[in-house]
Amino acid sequence: MKNILLTGIMILGFPGNYFTLSAQENQKNCDIRQYAYYTNLAELAITDSAYQKAIAYYDSASQFIDSPFAKDRYNKSVCYALSGNYEECRPVLLYLAGKGLDRQIIIDNPAFKEFLASEAGKDFPELKIDLTYNIRLRAIYDSIHEADQYFRRKHPKNYHDYYHDTITKIDASNVKLMNELIVQYGWPTEDLIGISDLGFLKYEIIVIHQSHTFQIYNYSVDILKALEKGLIDMTTAAYLISRSNSRDDFGLMEIGYVLHVFDPEGTYKMGEDLNKYQHKAGFVQLPDETSLKYDLKRKEFGLESIENFRQKIIFSDKDKRFYFKYYGGKSGVTWSGYEDYEYAVKNMVEF
Repeated sequence: MKNILLTGIMILGFPGNYFTLSAQENQKNCDIRQYAYYTNLAELAITDSAYQKAIAYYDSASQFIDSPFAKDRYNKSVCYALSGNYEECRPVLLYLAGKGLDRQIIIDNPAFKEFLASEAGKDFPELKIDLTYNIRLRAIYDSIHEADQYFRRKHPKNYHDYYHDTITKIDASNVKLMNELIVQYGWPTEDLIGISDLGFLKYEIIVIHQSHTFQIYNYSVDILKALEKGLIDMTTAAYLISRSNSRDDFGLMEIGYVLHVFDPEGTYKMGEDLNKYQHKAGFVQLPDETSLKYDLKRKEFGLESIENFRQKIIFSDKDKRFYFKYYGGKSGVTWSGYEDYEYAVKNMVEF
């Protein structure tokens, strides 16, 4: 028997105008695939500690999009800080703080220690910085997220068994409101509704819950439109489309790092000392034809190869100064039966 601990995450026919994102039509065209290509090169350069090369790749990426994404701005600022280029680091961090990034993330990152002690950065922790996103719209999206989570928190593993009718009505209301907001304001980008950290934007959970049996609305077409305009990053788009279509064309749930823990007593908690438990971590050994199939789909869409994906996972597990965004990249499973545990780990490529 197994328990899934963590992951990296029927169409009823709403009226057609729900998915016409008219507010996106005025956005400038970009080349999101070229942007993703160069940011992947930048991240691979970071894994080699080639920070100046990474900065150059981020500069190249920025030519193909109106507004680079927060994770890429953040990683570039870390490269600046580690290279001693504090004057270039400062405006990037000010931009991110203006978008709502929690400054404690920066203060706690050892990569910024020298920057924060320098003339360019010593005032940063206490500096008053005006927010540069739509605060009112952000509050609405926060309320949508809270409505989505309220009953799901009460029974996290089987909430539909207890509150199916209520949750379905809330989901329908949330979808209607979110689609109306998209028509009026455009796709909920980082620039539009801001960020608090470098992970999920809260609207993503609404899309994630529009999958499988209880789907009310399929967001895949909308996400592709947003992607073409550079309003959503490639990695997030691929994951949300996979969830919307209930089809893992890119292998997102198979190519990541998995931690298997033998836990017959059911006592293991995420983050606990693993030395107390028999465990094994690594990647699933995929058949060659499966790897080739996924790599072809990933290349066609604009994602990095499985090899690059795994290289960055290995690096990010050891170096927490940078932020690499992936979905399905890390997961954990506990096993109560030893035979099941042994079967699960026998084809693992050790981490």
